[in-house]
Amino acid sequence: MMTYRLLFIANARCLPTAGGVERATLSLAQSLIAKGHYAAVLYTSSIDISGSDVCPIQEFCMPAAEPYHYDAEARRFYRQLLEREAINVVIFQNAVTDRRLFFLENAPGSVIKIANVNVEATHRIYPSARLAEYDCTTLKSGAWWLLWHTAPPLARRLSAKLLARHYRQLARCADAIVFRAEAHRRAAIALSGIDDAITCVVPNSCAFHIAGDEPCAKEKLLLFAGRLVAYKQPLHFLRAWQRLAPAHPDWQAAIVGDGPERASLERYIARHSIERITLYGQCDPVPYYRRAAILAFTSATEGFGNVVVEAMAHGCVPVAYSTAEAMPEVITPECGIVSSPSPDALAANIENLMNSPERLRDMEREAVVRASAFTPEVIADKWLTLLSSH
Repeated sequence: MMTYRLLFIANARCLPTAGGVERATLSLAQSLIAKGHYAAVLYTSSIDISGSDVCPIQEFCMPAAEPYHYDAEARRFYRQLLEREAINVVIFQNAVTDRRLFFLENAPGSVIKIANVNVEATHRIYPSARLAEYDCTTLKSGAWWLLWHTAPPLARRLSAKLLARHYRQLARCADAIVFRAEAHRRAAIALSGIDDAITCVVPNSCAFHIAGDEPCAKEKLLLFAGRLVAYKQPLHFLRAWQRLAPAHPDWQAAIVGDGPERASLERYIARHSIERITLYGQCDPVPYYRRAAILAFTSATEGFGNVVVEAMAHGCVPVAYSTAEAMPEVITPECGIVSSPSPDALAANIENLMNSPERLRDMEREAVVRASAFTPEVIADKWLTLLSSH
């Protein structure tokens, strides 16, 4: 069997406590190492890796202080690193959000070059946001209102053209473009016209242990887990709970995660006197996955939605917005619900589960079974199959 020596290119440190892309990178690298291959990560800028947090795989940093302007020294460092570590696979983990082609273009022809798309294929081509979602008094003036409603369509058209061109550039310098879901792959092909032969789908793996037959006592707890940022729409979770709480006094709600939206969420809770909800901040989500019966996933856009598979692995049933396009490929009707993207629809779907405890228990068991399709071992084998075809 071919032994692969892989170098992942990442923008942020790959730690067990990091974000979804970084956790997925670490999980895949460790799985490949366990199968006898070599894996390391190269960060795109000169970040500090000397702190108390320890990455369990080999780390390297580009020498450039300004990562968007690599000079001849940076190019020489990169090529020498590939040669010294005998790298035969480069996986660029942020191939859409990071539009640089440096790491793919400067790898030798003998190296397998993978462009990994860890966001939705049409990333940053969004519909106009609704004014009601924003607490910004300046938008009430006529000039700002006009700009807000006319600029987004123009920006989307320009963004679509630039993104289509970027996909075509990736197709010229990469051996494969890998998406997290079939819906993303089809969208990229439709947008850019790239040859579907260069594209493929490999989902992320679950970074946490699958519950299996272990007992997992569930509480009447509704969970939101993730960074508190605008596109994850935690306010939708609050509005759904606001509708559910009065009719279900035996249920609790929890928000695990932190971010810039936390202060506005706390104000909303206080202003509307919403009861039985706790914001726990940034912490290990696993204890909450194990306790919670239902996970609400409200992202307006998402590359994969690692938190959904992580929750399912612990028997937590997901109710996820359809705007996260990978969800219909992750969630089956037996293990969760793909909901229309509104607080009312979210609340209605959650309430159906609350009122059907036997159905909920059956779905808890099916969620664990479904999560087993995303174990690190299974996903690593998919990657090895992909690499063996090049």
